Amino acid sequence: MSKLITILTFACCVGGAWADTVTLKDGRVLEGDLLLRVMVGGATLQRVKLADGGTVSFAPEQVKSIVLNSALTPSQQAAAAWSALESLVRKSDDLSQLIDAHQKYLKDYPTSPKAPVVTENLANYEKMKADDYIRFRGNWMPRGKADVLMRQATAGAQMAREQLAAGHIKEAQEKAEDALQADGQNTLALTVAGVVKCRQNNLPAARDYFSRLLALDDGEVLARNNLGVISFDQNRQAEGLNHFAKAVQAAPGNRQILDNIVAALARYTGSKDIQAYKDLVIPYTQAEAKMAVEMAQKQLYRWSGTWVTKELREKFDAQLELAKGKLARLEDLYNQTSGTLTALDQELHDVNVAYDSALNDFNIAQNVLLNYQGGYYTGGWLVKRDLALNDMTRLATRRAALEPQRATLVTVLKQVRADGVKAKADLTKLQTSVNLGTMRLLEPGEVENPPPPAPL
Repeated sequence: MSKLITILTFACCVGGAWADTVTLKDGRVLEGDLLLRVMVGGATLQRVKLADGGTVSFAPEQVKSIVLNSALTPSQQAAAAWSALESLVRKSDDLSQLIDAHQKYLKDYPTSPKAPVVTENLANYEKMKADDYIRFRGNWMPRGKADVLMRQATAGAQMAREQLAAGHIKEAQEKAEDALQADGQNTLALTVAGVVKCRQNNLPAARDYFSRLLALDDGEVLARNNLGVISFDQNRQAEGLNHFAKAVQAAPGNRQILDNIVAALARYTGSKDIQAYKDLVIPYTQAEAKMAVEMAQKQLYRWSGTWVTKELREKFDAQLELAKGKLARLEDLYNQTSGTLTALDQELHDVNVAYDSALNDFNIAQNVLLNYQGGYYTGGWLVKRDLALNDMTRLATRRAALEPQRATLVTVLKQVRADGVKAKADLTKLQTSVNLGTMRLLEPGEVENPPPPAPL
């Protein structure tokens, strides 16, 4: 079919009059002009333009047979067939298929300019088949050599895993790299290499290894989880949400993935309206509910990013309520003290205004008395001066009493504010617990058997 598609592509490029017949596997027979349309993502849909002007589209795998009445010249047909053959050579790992395709080309186009090359290639493929060659990781080699490379890679990857488990990071890296030299697609070696790079804080290299793992299998749960962790550490949060969504969809029963998602959602600072967030929250919520039932059977209950016993959770809840109560009391005290200070400041302001007014009255009376001694006004202004002096003395006394009170309130307020900041930090620590906001990679074997909940 790939050869046919290539021929059709070439034919559409050069144009020509068509009168073709396409028989589909469901029994339909379509007559008209055979077209080819390239769709998004590289997938193809073949189309037939019918005599009435309408079209019918279908996938290549629906075709049973096609009869072309083409206006292509023999040289054009040979060129199209050569392109199809080249494409097959790049993709096929079946020597028998390649031999048959080369033989057919020589049968159909024995005088083509490419015939000598095809003849030489055919001889090479026939010898390779006789020598039991296979295509291993894109290269043709004797089956025995490929088996040796696979065994080397498998053994090396297992040793890398053991070194990683023992905490021997350098040795694990060396063994993983040796294994990947033998087989660049060994999934265990890619996993170990990625974990090692994360422990070395080389996140770009770790991302590369896990991306290669994901390229081999888009449903690889370990790669999805670990790329989610790395994405959050690299502040690529939306990408991380996407990886976690696919991880929890593929492995909703993996507790470590759920714990990581709790941490991711706590750390997430973006919009909750984006599709990546919605795609994660729905499957996570469903999986978390089921996990809560399962963990309750083990007498374990969700506490932030981990799971604890009923007694420990009750203890934490009690501590949480105490912390909330303490913070609430401090907030009340702060508000009360602030109110008292505000009222005191207003009284001090009023005292200062009244004192200034009394001082002004005193100065006026004093000036009058100095200018009119023994006159008509002397007695009245003496009374005014004495009253103003009495007011000044009284107000000064009140101000002297208020100012220490104010200083005390300011000191109390500062302490309450500091205590409130600490109480809020303590409450946040309790609410988030020790491990919320941190995430953990999945290591070899932990998709099926996650590690125990992180201790508090």
